[in-house]
Amino acid sequence: MAKYKTSIRLGLSHYMGSVRRAGGWLHGRSDENPFRAKNRREWQGARTWLHLLFNKPLLFVGLGLAENEVFLRWLLIEQAKYFRTFFDRAHDAW
Repeated sequence: MAKYKTSIRLGLSHYMGSVRRAGGWLHGRSDENPFRAKNRREWQGARTWLHLLFNKPLLFVGLGLAENEVFLRWLLIEQAKYFRTFFDRAHDAW
């Protein structure tokens, strides 16, 4: 964390900024077609850890979903919506 000081989130407004940014990568600017931006081979999050969250099986250790994990909670909800929309792409999580 010392190396990436700007990646430390301090409050809810910071977390919601992350939600806004990732939401644009997933959904684009259209509410009519959910996951329009994600439903492409080369999407903006393709070279980030978001790609792993949506395309690989996951194992969580020590997940508490506390107030400091708001962004992760939002991502898991979005992942569930994505898998509900594209059920053939769903992966296990433990």
